[in-house]
Amino acid sequence: MSKSLLHVALFLVGLIACSAAIQAVDTMPFWSWARQKVSGLEPVLDDYDTLFVGSSRIQRGVIPEVFDRRMAELGTPTRSFNLGFAGFIQHDFEVLVDWVLERRPARLARVLIELREWDQGMRGNNWMTDHVIQMHTLGHLGQRLRSVWLTRDGMWERFEDAYFVCIHTLANALRVGQGTRIVDDLLVRAQGRVPGGGAAERDEGWENVDSALALPHRRRQHEAWRADPARAANLLREKRDRLRRPPPDGQFNHAALQAQAERLRAVGIEPIFVVMPSYNVGWLGRGGMARAARAVRLLDMDDPDRFPTVFEFDRWFDNDHLRLDGATAFSRRLAECLVE
Repeated sequence: MSKSLLHVALFLVGLIACSAAIQAVDTMPFWSWARQKVSGLEPVLDDYDTLFVGSSRIQRGVIPEVFDRRMAELGTPTRSFNLGFAGFIQHDFEVLVDWVLERRPARLARVLIELREWDQGMRGNNWMTDHVIQMHTLGHLGQRLRSVWLTRDGMWERFEDAYFVCIHTLANALRVGQGTRIVDDLLVRAQGRVPGGGAAERDEGWENVDSALALPHRRRQHEAWRADPARAANLLREKRDRLRRPPPDGQFNHAALQAQAERLRAVGIEPIFVVMPSYNVGWLGRGGMARAARAVRLLDMDDPDRFPTVFEFDRWFDNDHLRLDGATAFSRRLAECLVE
């Protein structure tokens, strides 16, 4: 029995040592669609004092040029970059923030982070894809498992989600399937170049969702939205009703939120959390916002009564993403709320 335990212990020690060695060599832990934007930002990260971190709602909803212009008008000049990514969820934002902090940007004064669900589900058919694996790090395994526990799902569903989180974290720790990519990155760095291209990102990272109209499925999605304004109006009615009756404080990982805020504050960076506007009825963490607002600065922009110009039907691509004029209006209002 003792011999078996020794073998298990030696295996675990070897596994941990192997993981540490791999991660010491692989200094750019993004290899899916985040890679190009992150590699382009790395050489110029010191140029920015403001970062936006979030999902596609941030990526397509915040225009740095508009935000910076409005901030200058309000007497608080900024230079900002949009570090939003389609498909990212709350714990993924923590990984992005960690990557930024590891590089200790000289001018960074504030990071605006989207606040949304802490859900840890399998995200449809994205089992063991590069995009999902790369965002599961050992440092955040504990908080991800905590988020699984905080859900209202049954025990079997929680077990499945916990397994999903653990197996993806292990795959990331050992960089399963990434050997060739890591060697290529080392060769690129040896030549004095940046892995992933390192090209400057257009529009400071913002993506105009209208460009997606060239894709047939996105065009159909937008046309379905435009054809049914009554459904959109009904969504807003349901949203207003939910705002009057917020759910209980559940499925909100306050410990993770606090830890993220403290990491930023510790190096003199102000963390600001933003609930992005959406026509969707609401998110499961809204019941925890009052408590969260006592611990961090929180801007709730998801209110059609407070921000009626942002919620105008024609300014939306679908029920979740703003078109150009909507993103313009929102970026200005975000600057105003930040200064207020």
